[in-house]
Amino acid sequence: MQSQLLSLSEIFNNTLFRIPDYQRGYAWSKKEYFDFWEDITRFSPNIQYYMGVITTDKIPNKKINQSPDYWLVESTGYTPFYIVDGQQRLTSLVILLSAIIHTAEDRNLTVINFTKLSSIKELFIAKPKGDSTIDYTALFNYSNNNSSKEFFEKNILLLPSTDEDKIVMNKYNQNLLDVYHYFLTKIEILSNADLCALYSKVTTKVVFNVYEINQDVNIFVTFETMNNRGKGLSTLELLKNRLIYISTLFTGNSKRNAPKLREEINGCWKKIYNYLGKNPRNMLPDDSFLMAHTVSYFSKEKRIGNHNYNQRFIDNGRLSQFLLDQKFTDKNVQSGNLSPDDIFRYISSLNSSIQIWYVLNFPLDERIAHIISKNIRIYLIKLASLEPRIPRYHPNMLDWKNEVLFYFLKTPSEVSRLNFLKQLDRYYFIQEFFASAYIPLFSLGHEIESVIHDSNEDDPDKITQQIKMTIDKFVQTEQYKENISAICKELSITGFYKSGRAAFPTKHVLACYAIYLAKKSKEQMSLEDIYQLFFAITDEFQPTLEHIYPQKVSKTTNWNNYFNQYSQNQKNKIKNSIGNLVIINRKKNDRLSNASFKEKKEHGNVCFKNGSIDERTIARNNNWTLKEIKNRGLDIFNFINTNWEIKIPRDLRIDFIGLGKVVTR
Repeated sequence: MQSQLLSLSEIFNNTLFRIPDYQRGYAWSKKEYFDFWEDITRFSPNIQYYMGVITTDKIPNKKINQSPDYWLVESTGYTPFYIVDGQQRLTSLVILLSAIIHTAEDRNLTVINFTKLSSIKELFIAKPKGDSTIDYTALFNYSNNNSSKEFFEKNILLLPSTDEDKIVMNKYNQNLLDVYHYFLTKIEILSNADLCALYSKVTTKVVFNVYEINQDVNIFVTFETMNNRGKGLSTLELLKNRLIYISTLFTGNSKRNAPKLREEINGCWKKIYNYLGKNPRNMLPDDSFLMAHTVSYFSKEKRIGNHNYNQRFIDNGRLSQFLLDQKFTDKNVQSGNLSPDDIFRYISSLNSSIQIWYVLNFPLDERIAHIISKNIRIYLIKLASLEPRIPRYHPNMLDWKNEVLFYFLKTPSEVSRLNFLKQLDRYYFIQEFFASAYIPLFSLGHEIESVIHDSNEDDPDKITQQIKMTIDKFVQTEQYKENISAICKELSITGFYKSGRAAFPTKHVLACYAIYLAKKSKEQMSLEDIYQLFFAITDEFQPTLEHIYPQKVSKTTNWNNYFNQYSQNQKNKIKNSIGNLVIINRKKNDRLSNASFKEKKEHGNVCFKNGSIDERTIARNNNWTLKEIKNRGLDIFNFINTNWEIKIPRDLRIDFIGLGKVVTR
């Protein structure tokens, strides 16, 4: 290796840099670029500031000859390098330089420190081809098959784009945009003199040790070793490098597949990161997806390292160990246990999985409506609504997204998928139902996990049938019946709302009940309307539980006319029974909370008559008395029993709806 201490001006002298395909994109978050800015602005301009090592790998002539950058290398003597280590720091400096240049242009400056802006741009940003204003080569950029290439040119370097159709927003591109805007806001408040001083610091005072790797060194191994420093690579990022490395190891006839395999790997990772970052303000974690796919794809594997794989709860360390130390290794290539076809199949599965994974996390996104139907997305919303509650009671419970991904990869059939989701929804509801009484159901979860993953059954419909049979058998057991009786007794005492919170998956039940009412009346609900029954789009539209007969009764209302004959304990039971609760948004709840029934029915735009189908059904009643509360509660009871098939005995229905010792059975 060659080493020397160079400033940025010296590093960019007649040099072209590309971030290679095995590298990750720009991964710095606010913490890293905040610290970077503080370091740059705080050191004295009278000294040099050492920023570490830049490791490069000279791009082979064969690669350059096939590149659109060939003209610059051939005609002007530029030397092209891949950046093996240090790309986050070097990318940040180039982004900072771009922000300085564009701020200077906005201020109509033509010179910085006696150097024309046009010359600065040609040194650090892009070299125009002759007199052309649109044909250029960026001096620092991503390789041609990277999804950040066009984005970086257009949105960071502000160069004219000829491939705008290729510009996508993903997690790495959002990071690039975030740091660029951060630097702009910091630079905007600087005087022209301070702007020039900052430029001088960045280009002449920041220095690096620059190493050029010897061609005999394995670049992929070097990359993995070096990138254990700094902000750690995710397993997904390391896996891409590993697969590209493995693609170079095949010999004989298999070697002919190497270029195509590398192309497929790059295309797959490009797609993965496009989907992980498709929702830029709520980007999906790399390794959560990879973990879910690993559970699905390698479901027949029994162990990961020294750990039982059937547990399906793999931390990132064991995930990395399994994929990088056991599955995708040079040893497996040499022994014939890993072929190009194996990797092609694996990549194909990743490609299929990432779309499904995105839908599981963002079922409301209409951009993916063509991938998954509305009926399926309704089930995904329902399952997601139970998710935040599950870990509190069942930290080792099945991850529903993993199970859905696994099943959806088995079959594209709409009918099969819906039937599976119905049984999965049933299982999770029973788990949550029992969790409300602090009764764990670990054995049921293990049985269903075994049915999904460990059976030799490849027919998706038979897997669903076996899940149904497992749950049917469970709800017939004496232990189940005893637990149901205990839960009904508890609900009879406490109701569905206690200590300021729902004591049961009450909101989930009432949201599903509203969907059922709409379907029963053949009323169409938009996916957004359904989503808002479970989740908040904004804080004021947070779904809340409204007590129709209010918790606090105002003397100016007529509620006491209907409930004065009951004791205080009975009144509390009536108020907290499920028939007296309805989901409305927080804004409406604040305005209606203690109003009379007539006001709740008819008062302005927030009244029940202008609300959901459940609210409108309630508003059809002339009065709201114990009779109406009981009837609605029993209708909800029948819905629960039918929808989730949980077989609550009819003689327990009054206790279940929370009206035990208030009304007769």
